[in-house]
Amino acid sequence: MTELARPALVGRAAELQMVDELISEVSAGQGRALWWEGELGIGKSALLAAIAERAFRQGWRVLVGAAEELHQNVPFGTLATCVPLAVTDCDRVTAPTAADAEAALSEVFLATIDDLCSAGPTALLIDDLHWADPASLGTLRELTHAMRQLPIFLVFATDSSALHRDAWAALREGLVGGGAVVRQLAPLDADSVQGLAGAALQARPGPRLTHLLQATGGNPLYALELLDRLTRQGEVRRDGGIAEVDDAAVSAPLTAAILERLEALRPGTRPVLEAATLLGAEYRPEDVATVARRPLDEARRALSDAVEAGLLVRHEDLLAFRHEVVRRALLEIIPETTRLTMHLDAGLTLAGTDAPAEQVAEQLALGTPTADPRVVTWLDDHAEYLTARVPDLALRLLRNAVEFGVPGDRTIEALRLRLAAALLRSGEAGETATTAQAALAHNEDPAQEGGIRWLIAQARYAALQPHLAYTEVQQALATGRLTPAETARFQALGSVALLTMGDLDGATALAHPAAEAGERLGDPIAIADACQTLAADQLVHWRITPGLDYADRALRQLGAEEITGDRLVSLQIIRANALWALGRWEEADRAARTALRLAERSNASRRQQCHLTVAFVLFVAGRWDDAEAEIQAGLGLPADWTTPHLRAMLSAIAMHRNDLRTAQRHASEMALSGSSAFGDFYGFVSLWARQLLDVAEGEPERAARRFLDLIERVDSPLVMSPMVSHGPLSVRLALSVGDEEMANRIVSAMERQLPTIPSPDPGVADLVAHCQGLVRRDVARVRQARSYYERTAWMIMRGHYHEDIASLLAQAGQVSEARQELDEALGIYASLDARWDAAQAEARLRRWGLRRGVRGRRPRERIGWESLTPTELRVAGLVSEGLSNPAIAERLFVSRRTVQTHVSNILAKLGISSRTELAAAMAVRQQ
Repeated sequence: MTELARPALVGRAAELQMVDELISEVSAGQGRALWWEGELGIGKSALLAAIAERAFRQGWRVLVGAAEELHQNVPFGTLATCVPLAVTDCDRVTAPTAADAEAALSEVFLATIDDLCSAGPTALLIDDLHWADPASLGTLRELTHAMRQLPIFLVFATDSSALHRDAWAALREGLVGGGAVVRQLAPLDADSVQGLAGAALQARPGPRLTHLLQATGGNPLYALELLDRLTRQGEVRRDGGIAEVDDAAVSAPLTAAILERLEALRPGTRPVLEAATLLGAEYRPEDVATVARRPLDEARRALSDAVEAGLLVRHEDLLAFRHEVVRRALLEIIPETTRLTMHLDAGLTLAGTDAPAEQVAEQLALGTPTADPRVVTWLDDHAEYLTARVPDLALRLLRNAVEFGVPGDRTIEALRLRLAAALLRSGEAGETATTAQAALAHNEDPAQEGGIRWLIAQARYAALQPHLAYTEVQQALATGRLTPAETARFQALGSVALLTMGDLDGATALAHPAAEAGERLGDPIAIADACQTLAADQLVHWRITPGLDYADRALRQLGAEEITGDRLVSLQIIRANALWALGRWEEADRAARTALRLAERSNASRRQQCHLTVAFVLFVAGRWDDAEAEIQAGLGLPADWTTPHLRAMLSAIAMHRNDLRTAQRHASEMALSGSSAFGDFYGFVSLWARQLLDVAEGEPERAARRFLDLIERVDSPLVMSPMVSHGPLSVRLALSVGDEEMANRIVSAMERQLPTIPSPDPGVADLVAHCQGLVRRDVARVRQARSYYERTAWMIMRGHYHEDIASLLAQAGQVSEARQELDEALGIYASLDARWDAAQAEARLRRWGLRRGVRGRRPRERIGWESLTPTELRVAGLVSEGLSNPAIAERLFVSRRTVQTHVSNILAKLGISSRTELAAAMAVRQQ
């Protein structure tokens, strides 16, 4: 016998029993995860194969993949080995930067996995996760958030000796927090090693062979390699069912054994195998021949010899090393400098063939850094493609070329510009500016100057440095060398920078000529940016309809290829704010959700702001449960300037519902204002939450003074525009403690906010009339604001308006009319489940002898079917129909994350643990 038998998994009965238990849980509809760690050769891959076989026998969908060392810089290289994506899904990703593209494609992967799980239990098994690329790891980390509500079995295997654990530590932590099982795969015990050897040799090991096997330390790979070497050398003899070796047999270390096998091959085979080590886990014989610079027939013979020697195995049309340890052993005998040279030579050789550009780039990136003219020429031809497909590799190669190239060389300077563009696409705004400035210093072509300065200005704005972006705009405009189209674009970008800085006058001064020139020249970028500025300016000055017109004018440029990502998201957010201010709530909701859809596909950095916008529109309309789900979806993303405002909204909702403890908990994690003009714009939400808490804590005067201090101190329309909606509440609070002076100061400050240009839209004048009427005890004056409250989508504000009128009427002795207004207010509060507001109103009106004439609806239950909101009931019904989260998101025009949040809330309220149980419970309920 010259070859070993292939033994089944030996010595892992306990592990397989645990796997069977987890498979049963997943079959019942509850997702589980298993994380294997162990040394090289300990049997992780064999265990994954056994798990795959078990899942397949259950009729599951089984997705099997593996990470590879050479593909660590290829976004989603690991997930692509196991998760099938539809081409149409990938085509939907149209992101302007690499970071946005990764986030959008991550969402595609997550939606695909979700859809697969909706068809039945799914196993996702990934080997060698320690080599996984960051994009795949981030997506898997996101998947863990929904793991328990999906019938999915996540199984990952990692090498416990891997040095770069930080890359997957966050994923491991998330899995552990989600209840994953983490196991260190221990070496086999002596009896299991005996059983493994007996199965491989088809004979029981004798004493001397057993002694040799002890040196393998219970590592099944090492044990099998030892047996294979001894068998091939003819040192194993069998007699009466016993396999034994002579006393002279030696258990050489595994690396030494592999090298012994290598030395036994015919001359000329080793260079071919060394070339193969450069190409990764699997490779074509044609590529090996190319890299080894050998005729294909000669390379095939050498590779066949390696297969026969047990070093390589065939995988259909591909070849691979029998195990990674074999490849490592071969790599270790190649000096590092030689290996770098070999990679460089391999890349240059492959560049002359039809090899994919990604494969060439991998080899060049692993090779000796150089500005070799052959590398520079190839890179110049492929930089744009590589930047879009493998941005990390593109950046590495471009950086090397620029660093080692001669400054001023025409091709090197062209690559420097490509590097700046690639850096901007990859989100490296700071380095973009530095690189583009160096390109500007070496530039000798006046026609390129505008484009270079455009990169610098965009980089400054992307780095959240609008003041520096504006400085770059000024410098560009001062050169006098820009084309008319470039001038319009710089003016428009300058207006956006000034808008972000809060300088509305300066912003509009630039935006008007930019918009006119953009229209005249047909430049969509100039039109979109300028109209965005003009729309925002109109909105903050309460000229809502003209602002909406500007936003729609910019969106008419939608067909332009350059109008993508950030610009479209901004315009839809502006539209959403304009539409709710006009009382067109459903259109506002649609615009906000459209912005979120755009951000998910093209601009990851804006997703939180879009969740905030959607949540705020829902909050305004009184759909607080849906707003909370949207807020939780936003908080599930990395924290940014929106986080305190999301927390503030949760605090305000909790306080309106009379849940002081929850309101205080959220308030402890929020800030009064954001870190930018956009953050300041939403600062009124934090103010509102704090005012409500002040009142709940018995400090109404402090609540009123918060508003007064702010409105007297801040004069930015961008900040004050939304803030003035707090005026009536603040006047009411000042009057409640008898501070007439403070109330009058608030009214005076509100009057200073009146726009100088009259607007047909409801706005500040109505709010000022409301405040004046409260101070003067003038019901007629308060009622001048009726049109505002009838048109606005602000439900809670509408309730406060009727409550204020009821109070003034009661004070005037008009009890019957007062009761009607109070009932109107209490009806609104009841519809919102605003128990705190209802209690405050009743206490306020009781002072004037007025008690409620109608009772509101009962508060919703906290658990059970009666606790579900209308949206949650709809989601539950769609889950019971077998729809996946992405499919439900499409049906309801919400994000997948929001549906995921709804499903989690439903399961918690019903006390069940899976979608399967939910579908069964729904069927029982409908009987």
